[in-house]
Amino acid sequence: NGTDIAKVNGYAAFKKLELLRKDKRLYFEHIAIGADQSNTAKRTLKVDADLFNATLITKVPLNKLDYYFKSLTNRYLNVFDSTYKSSLATEDLFADFELINAQPFLDFFAEGIKVAPHSTLHMEIDPLATKAVSMQAKTDYIDLYGTKLNDVQVLMNTGAGKLNMVLNVYSLALSDSFVIMQPCISAVAGRNELRYFLSMNEEAKR
Repeated sequence: NGTDIAKVNGYAAFKKLELLRKDKRLYFEHIAIGADQSNTAKRTLKVDADLFNATLITKVPLNKLDYYFKSLTNRYLNVFDSTYKSSLATEDLFADFELINAQPFLDFFAEGIKVAPHSTLHMEIDPLATKAVSMQAKTDYIDLYGTKLNDVQVLMNTGAGKLNMVLNVYSLALSDSFVIMQPCISAVAGRNELRYFLSMNEEAKR
């Protein structure tokens, strides 16, 4: 029920849902969406489908999530307009996401990119805590137009007024004969400054 997308509560289920765009097709065997705000002011949004599962718990209205993340980013790096500052950036957020089968999405929206099944993302944000942001994403592989990254892990956390990001990869295959083993890219954002670092155990194997 509800007419405002930010205030909608209830449950909806669909079977054999098909999205079409030009000559592309995205097909869901089933998808169920539930929104509940019965527990305090926080809204729980759950999506269960054959291609992905997702859970989002937050007080931030759904139509303000973009504003929320931009406002939070501006705490560490002013990359968005200064208007992205509001009380929304003090609200906490919990998110879990699993791509059971990412390929149909990628073929529909970003052809040429491949991601392993059962890739996951877990995020917790509490802007008033010392460690305001904690995020972890994992996938067995990512193939970017022929460049393959194996056993990929992305970590993000905050501390001492800085946002820390780390990308760990077991192997980066630029071609069949050139493989970089265990590269690690890290970045630190804070005080309107962004710094990058690159390290690896073994430069290349042929």
